[in-house]
Amino acid sequence: MRLRTFSIWVLVLVLPVLAVSAHADILGAAAPYAVIGGSGVTNAGAGVLGATSVTGSVAALAANSCTGFFLCDGGPGLIFGGTAQVANATALGVEGVGGADTAELALLASGPATDLTGLTLGVGLQASLAPGVYSFSSTAALSNTLTLAGGGNAAPVWIFQIGSGLTTDSLSHVVVTGTGAASAGVYWVIGTGGQTGGATLGQDSTFQGNIFADSFVTLQPGAQITCGRAFADTLVHFDGMSPAPNENVVNSDLCASGSPNGNNNGVITPGGGVGPGTPVPEPGTLALLSSGLAIGLLMYRKLSAAKCAVVNSTTTA
Repeated sequence: MRLRTFSIWVLVLVLPVLAVSAHADILGAAAPYAVIGGSGVTNAGAGVLGATSVTGSVAALAANSCTGFFLCDGGPGLIFGGTAQVANATALGVEGVGGADTAELALLASGPATDLTGLTLGVGLQASLAPGVYSFSSTAALSNTLTLAGGGNAAPVWIFQIGSGLTTDSLSHVVVTGTGAASAGVYWVIGTGGQTGGATLGQDSTFQGNIFADSFVTLQPGAQITCGRAFADTLVHFDGMSPAPNENVVNSDLCASGSPNGNNNGVITPGGGVGPGTPVPEPGTLALLSSGLAIGLLMYRKLSAAKCAVVNSTTTA
């Protein structure tokens, strides 16, 4: 998601603090949110159940931009276990410093990455991938079934850095396996290297992972994020139910229902690549950022006070 000038300066000052700390929860303030749309969150589904269900909170930054959900405009879409935050300070906060923007920057700083440009996920050697960082210079496609094989890794992490777009075929799937699947972390960053990118999840496909798109995220009829999130700078759109019938789903909880594989407890050292590690209690990302600002302000005041003291003593003499 786009970073504001203020955010960039804050991150330049504070990111090194995060990098040398223990493994941190990468999602920060955005963790409780299943869907964040910079310009809006829309549901085209209809019917008794709304053909769309979101487990987790929803944030839309523009006024009157959350439509088709009961908690937003009385529409049929359902939001479970969360709230709808629209055009308020909370919505801005979860997108900005300490939230999705901070997470995206840290994910982009991770590496080195294995270049898969021109290859199709779910096909050939790309049908099964070990934990790691993977990159595509432009677009990425997913077909058939992509298995993210964690093996014996206690907290495996996969990061996909994609230049300009991700498209998944209809009836394609992403699954996570291994002994640490319930503590895995899967992240898809779309729009890198100055490019702007979006994600389109094909009809009746099932997907896992937390999507960070510089443009849009669209779930075609029946597409489901069985464990993960959809964050976009512009629009997150749900087409609704397919003829199958399957409804659109985004499930950001611990994935106890609909999938045995979790991806919300994964850990990452910002700027320091990925690895299992052992998470340890530490302040949240926003708290660390605030602390960094406070320290910088304190140092500035001390330097100013010292300078004034020198000037006063010179004048007195």
